[in-house]
Amino acid sequence: TTNPRTHEPAGNRMHHLWIALYFPDLSLQVAHRGLIQDLPLAISAGPSNRPVVFSANNVALRCGVRREMTIGAARALCSELIVLPREESKEQRALEQVATGVCCFSPNTSLNIQSVLIEVSTTLRLFGGLQALLRRVCAAVRELGYRAIVAVAPTPLAAWLFARARA
Repeated sequence: TTNPRTHEPAGNRMHHLWIALYFPDLSLQVAHRGLIQDLPLAISAGPSNRPVVFSANNVALRCGVRREMTIGAARALCSELIVLPREESKEQRALEQVATGVCCFSPNTSLNIQSVLIEVSTTLRLFGGLQALLRRVCAAVRELGYRAIVAVAPTPLAAWLFARARA
């Protein structure tokens, strides 16, 4: 017999499983490398005549700096604020570096907005199950010097949305 919706043999249906690695503060993670962690830092974006805060570290947030705030307003709240322009090309290279670092866990790895998606249904058994695989993936991301929010779902979009919702 066959499944009428997929036309696949009943019982042979392949279940997909995706891991999403979401980096909501990737611009900060890329910019923070080599900087003293205790300094207030904001990443700016937008037009050069009116840049706004794209992202800010915890030190800047404690000073009252918020996303979408103008840089002038942010500096009024935090005079020692370091402002760096967003560098999307560096963020893209960082995502590519992470994707390369985790491709050993699956041949099916792709990039999405501020995230890396990994289809792992075919490699779960090889790595000792989902929990063991998640530990190894997270360790690989940490070894590269990044922090990610992780989610798992049967489709890449669902995994990505779940990870974003946890941010």
